[in-house]
Amino acid sequence: MSILGLLKFSSFEKGSNGETYFEQLKQGKVHFSKPFDFTSKNLSRAQQALEGSTNFVKLNNNCRESGPTFNCLGNYIKSSYCGMKFGDIKNIYYENFSISPEKNDSDNLKKLNQKLKKVIESEKNKKRFDIIAYPHHFKKNKNCFTFSSIKFEFLNVNDNATWHLASFTSIDSRPDAKFISDLLDHGGPKGSIAYNNDGEFRPWVFIPYAEFKRCIFQFNGLTYGKVSYYTENTYPYSTDDIILSPNKLLFAKDSNYKSQNEFRIIYGGPNDSFKTNYTELINFNWSKENISYGTTKESLLDTLNLL
Repeated sequence: MSILGLLKFSSFEKGSNGETYFEQLKQGKVHFSKPFDFTSKNLSRAQQALEGSTNFVKLNNNCRESGPTFNCLGNYIKSSYCGMKFGDIKNIYYENFSISPEKNDSDNLKKLNQKLKKVIESEKNKKRFDIIAYPHHFKKNKNCFTFSSIKFEFLNVNDNATWHLASFTSIDSRPDAKFISDLLDHGGPKGSIAYNNDGEFRPWVFIPYAEFKRCIFQFNGLTYGKVSYYTENTYPYSTDDIILSPNKLLFAKDSNYKSQNEFRIIYGGPNDSFKTNYTELINFNWSKENISYGTTKESLLDTLNLL
């Protein structure tokens, strides 16, 4: 499905130069934030999110998997986790942990979970990896223990990760009543991106996709595209995908946010070797004559109905 345009909600809060963010956005100036700032309680429910790090998910089975493994041997039970360090050279480590088996399955499951928790906490303190993938939900399968899901977790969120992103709503076709209703539903699972933390409708700017593409082609080192939404059983990427491109973790989001139909622009990466010269305000300099903007729900509905 082709993208007709990108919708971005803004605010009347003033930036350091005295202009409101809404005025800046109309000029093409887009603010980028660190993904890990989205846990702030100052944001609305729709804006708050735990970015990148997943809940426990089942991976895409269509791809070869290089993630955590699990083996049952005669005198011990062994599993592993996958640590990823990115830079000019990618280093992928597979670390083992094991337990000696007990007589009953419940004790084995308890020991496995205790050992896993201990080794993962140790890795977080060591900070030698950017991302870690580890198993969870151990279960008995015939004569062996297996796990049904894994977790991806960022380990450099407060240290040297350089990721920054800007979020838009993708308008993929002439919006129908359901799309508009879901987008503006303040009572949904995560609220509505169209309202601020005080329940006030936010000012907005709509950029036709052709205008967006014209402007973004002037910049190098930006990754952009639509977000994929997942449930526990539908995570879109494999560990191999993440090893190839860690940015994919920021293009996957919990399905509770699906009504936002999010489109993202990203720069930076999981550590300071991905540092760029971009600042938190990038001027895409789109033509004011080619965009639409407004401050009310009615004006937004009029614009969407004209597409």
